[in-house]
Amino acid sequence: MSAPAERQSPSPRTLIWMIACGVYVTAMFIGTHAPLKLEPITAPNGDKLLHLAGYAGLGFLLAWGLALRSSRPRWLWCAYAAILLWAGMDEVTQPMVGRTADVYDWLADASGSGFGMLSAWGMARLLRVEMKPPALESEIA
Repeated sequence: MSAPAERQSPSPRTLIWMIACGVYVTAMFIGTHAPLKLEPITAPNGDKLLHLAGYAGLGFLLAWGLALRSSRPRWLWCAYAAILLWAGMDEVTQPMVGRTADVYDWLADASGSGFGMLSAWGMARLLRVEMKPPALESEIA
């Protein structure tokens, strides 16, 4: 029986990406669930623009990190599905803190995350970013 392969520590780039994702998701959760007393947005559908921008940032961040980690596009689809589930959960739980759930907010979330992910994918292709993890030293020798 062979010995199990040693698990390699994440690279500094991966660690930074993981921390950034965690901080971003935490900030989004607090921003949508903290019962803050702010002036309502008066512009027509102004809150939809906030949803679009917030989820575009999340989609970009996840897709960029995945583009750096994997050459398999299916991970982008998995990440998009996870964002859609997160956005749905976000909308469903907002009434618990005195906010309203709105399917149009969820559609703005879906549109924003898709735009962010496509932007990251396009930028990675344009900049020819390495689409897979760097080779291990043992593979080079």
